[in-house]
Amino acid sequence: KSPVGRTDPLGVQRLTRGQIGLLACGLTAIPTYLLVPYSAASELVIYNGVLAATVVVSFVGARRLPRNVRAPWLLISLSLAGSLAGALLRWRFGQVGIDPFPSMADGFALGAYVPLAGAAVLLNARRREHDASSWLDAGLLTLVVGLVVWAMAMEPTATDPSIGALDKVITLAYPLAGLLVLGLVIQLTFTRGIRSRAVRLFACGLVVMALADVLWGWLELSDSFESS
Repeated sequence: KSPVGRTDPLGVQRLTRGQIGLLACGLTAIPTYLLVPYSAASELVIYNGVLAATVVVSFVGARRLPRNVRAPWLLISLSLAGSLAGALLRWRFGQVGIDPFPSMADGFALGAYVPLAGAAVLLNARRREHDASSWLDAGLLTLVVGLVVWAMAMEPTATDPSIGALDKVITLAYPLAGLLVLGLVIQLTFTRGIRSRAVRLFACGLVVMALADVLWGWLELSDSFESS
């Protein structure tokens, strides 16, 4: 049974009204967050609020699945919860006028990649046939992207003697984690026989997340990132 929508007699998966409503709310929140003037309230209500709702919906949906297919979706929910914890901590730091780096918020944010990677591995492991070519293709493409990111953003930080060792590790960990997620999603996309709409949506979400994290890492490394 697919965790997304229902299947009609022809085998075509269809989204339920509730799922369409949740998708519409998420898509509406994106332009709303960009258009509303930045403030602590807008970040808490729109950004963190949507993320919190996503965590709840994800856990509820995962719990409704059969036990034999539940594990990867619970890991995704756990990853979202970690991201939420990191985002709330950063929001709280801003409220009290501090910006520590590295901090516990970075620990939660980076730790969220661990269950996310586990979910991708479990989803890939459910295939009946082993597809070595998909791993090779994913590895080569990830390597190419990684070399570009290293040359454009990571190398200057890695070779800067004025930056402390811990700061370097945490700062470089973000684009590296994004590249790891990108490699997993490329492998998942190239895998033959994956027809579940849920897995496809998961893959699309990973692509957006990976690109956003790599872009954020590049802006952070070049001192161009601003919270507003």
